[in-house]
Amino acid sequence: MSEEFEVENAMDQLIAGGIGQNESEETPEQAAAPEQDEMGAIQDDLEEPIGEPEDHSEDPARQRDRRAERMQQLANRTAEAEAKAKMLEEQAAFFRQQLEQSQRQFQQPQQPQVDEYLDPDEKWRRDMEVRSNQMYAQMADMNDRTIYASKAAASPVHAKYADRVEAELSKLRAQGQNATREGILAYLIGQDAIAAQGKPTKSSQRAAAAAAAARGATPGIRSNVQQTERAPSTAAERLKGVQL
Repeated sequence: MSEEFEVENAMDQLIAGGIGQNESEETPEQAAAPEQDEMGAIQDDLEEPIGEPEDHSEDPARQRDRRAERMQQLANRTAEAEAKAKMLEEQAAFFRQQLEQSQRQFQQPQQPQVDEYLDPDEKWRRDMEVRSNQMYAQMADMNDRTIYASKAAASPVHAKYADRVEAELSKLRAQGQNATREGILAYLIGQDAIAAQGKPTKSSQRAAAAAAAARGATPGIRSNVQQTERAPSTAAERLKGVQL
């Protein structure tokens, strides 16, 4: 009896141990389930479309047309951006050239060495004011030059004094001064009139010649013929030196 009891007890222990082992250990299918879930998620991510989903039901020719249209739009935008960049570069070069010319023509007095103590905003405002003044002076000079050139095309006086006006204007600007070309023209004409006051003019010379001709004498001409002795007018003078 004891042997049978021991055998039954051992069988019960084996059965109980097998059941506990089955409950605690995972089956191969259960162990592989998480890996399958993870691989499925990765596959789903890879299968998701990138960008706009394509309509596979759309005609392939239509798809090609849409791609070509997008490429053309991109090319147009690129060309437009390049054209704008080129235009901005040309404008910047033009303004740099104009600024250099204005700086050469209109030299501004040097600022005191206090830049390091100036507020950045104040320094920026000062520089902008200087540049705006230079640009305004250049525009005014171009306008004045155009006006004088248009008058010189129709007025001989303006054309005659053109070179002298430019020379006088350059001299004034070298001294830190400025004036309009019309003002310089009036000044030069006045100076010439003052200088000509002590000199005989052609009209005065012609008037003097006409007056001399009316008197029967040629003005400004001396005769080189020796004058003969005056004939005696009285009898005593006629008999003077005659021996009787």
